[in-house]
Amino acid sequence: MHTTDDPTARRLIAAAAAYGLDRINTRVGWYITHGHLTPDRAAELAVELHRHHRTPAQS
Repeated sequence: MHTTDDPTARRLIAAAAAYGLDRINTRVGWYITHGHLTPDRAAELAVELHRHHRTPAQS
């Protein structure tokens, strides 16, 4: 994984991660049904999505 000290880059990376997680969360049932996610992993991603949605507001 790449890291950066640039605060603008960090915000963009966080926004991109939140967007990607949101897209997965929107269709989580499809991903589980088709074997791309387990229910446990889907729950972990939901926690991660919540963290990403909370983080930019705190910056």
